[in-house]
Amino acid sequence: MPKIVICDTSAVLYLHRLRRLDLLKELYGKISIPETVANELEQGQVEGEDIPDISDYPWIQIKPIPTPNIIRLVTDLGCGEAGVLALALEEQDTLVILDDLLVDRP
Repeated sequence: MPKIVICDTSAVLYLHRLRRLDLLKELYGKISIPETVANELEQGQVEGEDIPDISDYPWIQIKPIPTPNIIRLVTDLGCGEAGVLALALEEQDTLVILDDLLVDRP
């Protein structure tokens, strides 16, 4: 099992909407999201979307991105995806959960 699991906004959002966000806890125990993902979720709440309140899930940790400048270098992805990748570059033994087609390109 990986040491750290880092999730993008979509994974958290859609599992929440399916009422199965608990699957991430069942599979991995805890997950991390970068601040950029937390910001995207918060923005969705402000706009009235059905978004989970991360503070209700103590097993989801919000992590700062140690090198935030790297996010500006990634122009093909959104802030959430770029934040996940930036955080993954700083950690060892990670599993990244993304849904962006651009990430899958060779």
